[in-house]
Amino acid sequence: MSELKIWFLDVGHGDCAYVELPNGARMMIDCGGYDHWPSRLLSHYNVTKLANPAPIPNHSSEFALDMLVITHPHGDHIADIEAIHDKIGFYMLTGNYKAFIDTIALEQIDFRKRGQAAAKKFVEVVKKYTGPYVEDKDRVLLARPSCTVKKARFIEYEKSVDFNDLSWFVSFEIGTNKVLFVGDMTSGGIKKILDSDRAKQFRDFVKGTTILKIPHHGRENGCSGEMFDAFGDKPLLCVASDEVLNDKNEGTSRIGWYSDRVSDQKINIDGKMQNRKVLTTRSDKDIFLGVSESGELRITTNCFRDVRDETGENKQQR
Repeated sequence: MSELKIWFLDVGHGDCAYVELPNGARMMIDCGGYDHWPSRLLSHYNVTKLANPAPIPNHSSEFALDMLVITHPHGDHIADIEAIHDKIGFYMLTGNYKAFIDTIALEQIDFRKRGQAAAKKFVEVVKKYTGPYVEDKDRVLLARPSCTVKKARFIEYEKSVDFNDLSWFVSFEIGTNKVLFVGDMTSGGIKKILDSDRAKQFRDFVKGTTILKIPHHGRENGCSGEMFDAFGDKPLLCVASDEVLNDKNEGTSRIGWYSDRVSDQKINIDGKMQNRKVLTTRSDKDIFLGVSESGELRITTNCFRDVRDETGENKQQR
């Protein structure tokens, strides 16, 4: 049975999801993780450009990932970019950042002042990925009809823009389910979209969402009633990437707001039918989501517990 597989990785205050499509295509959405957990995890499973390259059609592949999507250029979404580029490798980069990468300062990317190495590497990578798009080599596109992947940015770059509102939206449609990623889009950004000529496109894009990756780590400024209205029906589940509250992630505790807007329908979590409405990497650690064409959902929390113990990761600030 065809299945979409998504791992929401526990990278602390940041974002990273690893995705395997039913046809075997591999994606990563953001690559946060100041402890390099995304690249170390893939390396542990030999998902590297040398050990297990992606079989890109008509291409002598040196990439483990078919596609890397950077939703927006903030440090907590690109922290592991050097290892993901150099060791893991990706064939396509989604972002369209080349048009304005020279107009933004490293300090805008690394605004938390955690070190500019990742920001510098990100700029280098953006400038490198300038080749033409070749449709018949796009395995993500070729995952249709069992799974349809769509990407869209609804607010374009201008000097005064909030980088969070540059976020790319990515949806995965399989069977009766739609999994939606919205980066760190704010509620103000949603209102701006709905007041623009792209309002219908936005509504069509998000309609039918059943699983939402919560924007902006659960911050209040990401809580958008207008977006939930555009879903149509209540989603089945929300997932947040966050960590224990500290001075780096103040205000990321609005989980109750999302719980109030999620269906009471029970789903399979850790082998039991439950109606938990919001999962968080803060409490559930690495989270696996499997979505079948028949509509079946299966979820496993703390799914890489043994790997973290084996690699010694749990001994590092966990």
